[in-house]
Amino acid sequence: MLALRIIQLNRDLSRLLWSTLTSSELPAPTSPRVVFPVFRGGNARISEQEARVLCCTLLNATEFYYAVEAPTVQTYSQRGKSKLSARTDLALYTNSTTALKRVMNVEFKAKNPPQREFNKDIEKLIREDLSGNWFHLLDNENSGTLPSIARKFLNAFLANLQYVDHDIDIIFAVCIRKTKRAFIKRMQYQHRTADFEIFMQAFFADIEKWDSVPWHNQPVNSDLAQRGDSESSVSEDQ
Repeated sequence: MLALRIIQLNRDLSRLLWSTLTSSELPAPTSPRVVFPVFRGGNARISEQEARVLCCTLLNATEFYYAVEAPTVQTYSQRGKSKLSARTDLALYTNSTTALKRVMNVEFKAKNPPQREFNKDIEKLIREDLSGNWFHLLDNENSGTLPSIARKFLNAFLANLQYVDHDIDIIFAVCIRKTKRAFIKRMQYQHRTADFEIFMQAFFADIEKWDSVPWHNQPVNSDLAQRGDSESSVSEDQ
């Protein structure tokens, strides 16, 4: 099923990002060809672009087709008063009998951007009324990093409450490069069956307490993709 494939894709992408070098390091034969460029001062530039390029590399070995910066179906006024079609970072398609069918929208985010960046991309994932995937890349972490990200996720959903008139199905992944940890959880919100705010508070309560998934490349348990409270973390040290 689609959710199983995307959860596995997020896990594989996390592993690739952990093995991705900076441009100042000597690569190994198995290193990804994508590298994190380095500023004049020596620090690596970490952005969502590396995650998206590596994701496309993985998708090339699957049955999915994809489009980069795909136009949205709905119109948005996120940068002014006029409503225009926005862009989805990555749209996934499958082959049907007559044409390609768009089955998922993917948004990539890096570091810890301002709240408005969360709000606008969560709005797109909600309003497009399609299965979604949010992949978030962090360079490093401290005790406040994941709680800060969780609060911004929660605030973004609450800010877009007016658009919630249907079920929501989004797979979230948070990957930390330097500590080589990643967390994955599928959100399945059923409209009118639960209090929206309470549901979101519980979902984003503590990212670090999501259930563990082994580091080794094992098949994803089908329960992980089917349960409304499905959750997992993947760590290189496990």
